[in-house]
Amino acid sequence: KGADYEGLLHMTTSGRACKNWLTEGTYPPTTKGIGNHNYCRNPAGSKDRPWCFTVDPAVAWEYCDVPECTPASTAPQPWRAPSGAKSSTAEAAGPCKHTPPAAPMFAEYKAGRACMDNRGTTWWLISNQNFTAADSAACGSKCLELPGTEYFTFWKAAANGNCGCYRECILVPQDLTVDDPTVFRVK
Repeated sequence: KGADYEGLLHMTTSGRACKNWLTEGTYPPTTKGIGNHNYCRNPAGSKDRPWCFTVDPAVAWEYCDVPECTPASTAPQPWRAPSGAKSSTAEAAGPCKHTPPAAPMFAEYKAGRACMDNRGTTWWLISNQNFTAADSAACGSKCLELPGTEYFTFWKAAANGNCGCYRECILVPQDLTVDDPTVFRVK
């Protein structure tokens, strides 16, 4: 029913703009997915799919046109980055759900795992671009320049840092030499 959807769509199926969730006061800000934004949500699975309150005084709320993830008939195989690769593209073979947390890490970014399988353990890469960056702020700034980027990773590797920019569900490859690189959401 879309209760786990936390994407950036902020327009209804008829093209009406969504209203900020906090201005309506129907749901407390502690409700999963609700916050100081106007993105489509389905808080507590209250309706059949993601929706929002509209800014149109004649229409209180409407559904949003959020596509559903189709479960795979077989378990997807893990993807590994080729050795020395600087950019890669792969297809996501399994179900995914966006689950970034509500707490901001920096002014422009949110920390959290982007897209996970049903167990919440495997991350599937859609597309990415890797850069060398001095810190996470420099990495985030670079990723903001790439149209469609929604997530980025940054971790220290020797003298420099490794910066990866992603469009959607991301898989941190199992052959990386870091324990748990942090995944940030570009805001």
